Amino acid sequence: DKECHVMSGALSTNKGSVTFLNLSTNNIGDSGAASLAFGVEKNTKVHSVSFCKNDIGSAGTSAIAQCVEHRELLERPMHRVWMAGTKGDVSQFSGCMSDAAFLYRSLT
Repeated sequence: DKECHVMSGALSTNKGSVTFLNLSTNNIGDSGAASLAFGVEKNTKVHSVSFCKNDIGSAGTSAIAQCVEHRELLERPMHRVWMAGTKGDVSQFSGCMSDAAFLYRSLT
């Protein structure tokens, strides 16, 4: 998850024009997910993130849900967050995403 901390730092500077992050299949764990959530929360341009097929459990999922909730409060909502193939309980997202945003988790 060391690389996630580096990426989080880059994201939190809010430079660049990245709007979608595909972080699927990168062996990201809870610590990395929490770090990335911090960077995405600070970034005003990223609006969609895929965390599919990583090793993200409850702690990482909770950090991502908090990021989404904080962005809603700051009126910088996330459009899409994909969590297919992760271990965390995505029910944590209920109530923290606007009507325009959604969470997708497949049954596979």
